[in-house]
Amino acid sequence: GMVAAIYYLGLQDTIDVVYGSSAGGVIGSYFVTRQVQWLGPEIYYDSLTIPGKSFIDSKRLLRAMGFGLLDPRQIKDTVYRRRDGKPVLNLDYLLKQTVQQTKQLD
Repeated sequence: GMVAAIYYLGLQDTIDVVYGSSAGGVIGSYFVTRQVQWLGPEIYYDSLTIPGKSFIDSKRLLRAMGFGLLDPRQIKDTVYRRRDGKPVLNLDYLLKQTVQQTKQLD
């Protein structure tokens, strides 16, 4: 979106500070290292759609919404890890596998 527009308009040298959270933090990192044209947004539509359950585990969706007891596969997790549970999105995969190994930041 916005970062790609700034890059294609040639305005990247006019930016003094980059702030971002969640996906914006990752895209901002690629922007600051001048890799947005090769790796930036591509990780979301290319790299993270391929790994299947390594990144997105849809079985955990009920647990994340608070309905873990409705899914028999999640009963143990719901009973013993009431507040935490396992997230639907595996951010370790995003940050370690994708950003540090596959699509490395310079």
